[in-house]
Amino acid sequence: MPNPAKIAVIAHALRSAGGLSVGRYLIDGITRVVPENNYLFLIPEGLGYEELCERVPNAEIHALPAVNFAKRIWQDRVRTPKLIKSFAPDVILALDSSLGMVKPPSPQAIVFYAAQLLYPESHFGPRTFKDKVRHKYLKRHFTKELKATQLVFCQTAVMANRLREIYGFQGKTVVAGPSVPDSMRQIPTDEPAPAAFNGHENRLKLFCPARYYPHKNLEILIELFSKFADELKNVSVFITLTAEQHPNAGKLLSEISRLNLENNIINLSHIPYEQIGGYYRNADALFMPSLLESFSTTYVEAMAAGLPILTSDLDFARGACGEVADYFDPFSAESVKDVILAFGSDKSRQQELAQLGEKMMQNDVTSWDEIATRVINELSKISR
Repeated sequence: MPNPAKIAVIAHALRSAGGLSVGRYLIDGITRVVPENNYLFLIPEGLGYEELCERVPNAEIHALPAVNFAKRIWQDRVRTPKLIKSFAPDVILALDSSLGMVKPPSPQAIVFYAAQLLYPESHFGPRTFKDKVRHKYLKRHFTKELKATQLVFCQTAVMANRLREIYGFQGKTVVAGPSVPDSMRQIPTDEPAPAAFNGHENRLKLFCPARYYPHKNLEILIELFSKFADELKNVSVFITLTAEQHPNAGKLLSEISRLNLENNIINLSHIPYEQIGGYYRNADALFMPSLLESFSTTYVEAMAAGLPILTSDLDFARGACGEVADYFDPFSAESVKDVILAFGSDKSRQQELAQLGEKMMQNDVTSWDEIATRVINELSKISR
């Protein structure tokens, strides 16, 4: 790759949840580790990307506003290709599984984390019609762009293997590895308990920090506490939803209220990231009933805070957590109940999982700077 190289970075759809985190952390790492390159940044407007990109001396920055689905198609097919061809990059880096180009003017790499492209419909959860249309489009676009892609970065070997098996991808896959920001590694052990935990001191407190997506499987909470109210009377699950996140989010919150389950399912609404450490440090376990993930930074955040993990017995979770979690069948409320009760009654197991998680953090988690360096080094191998 020429020095300095011309690198087009496509990230304008990374606006929420894990995608937003991956986008900002990776761009932050790239612009600090290798600021000498010439960059084209296509980024979301007003979400903190601008200040990261502006630290690069030679950067062409296009901050794009949020658009509806029809305009998203226009961006993918018309605006993005035009901007990139005008920039004439040596290599393209798409920080989203469905943002790559179908006919790129140079070699192309993709950061893959859209796990819904690798799992059957039984793992999608209760989707709306809009969700189904969007998924169909993204899968079709991804299938085409993958044929024009030389390199795919995956967060785990599980995702890399699924990508090769399902799509027959013959290019190079690189496991970039999980990471967590320094601020989450350094949460004080005496971080005070959030006010929301008041009154729950003698209950098992399960923390479920997730924006609403159908595959997060949060509806199982309704079945869980409706069927097993007596057995789970001393269990509190703290969720982080707002009705605006998805049409189903409002329905779920209304159902919790209608069934008078607020004593067991406590909605914290949105939690600013700088405040989340207190929840990780003072909960009894992370609760993740998700049906699919590419990795989930939430897992490593919990490990960093010494928080035990209760999660789905599926390949993505076992690939991310290994022996540092207790697993349940996410399709069975009874299985979830049994694992929660067994965990809650076994103090030694709780301590063991916390220690195993902290040990895994020390040995297996890399910094975002290391990941950024790895990404740039791999891009140099495929650039024209």
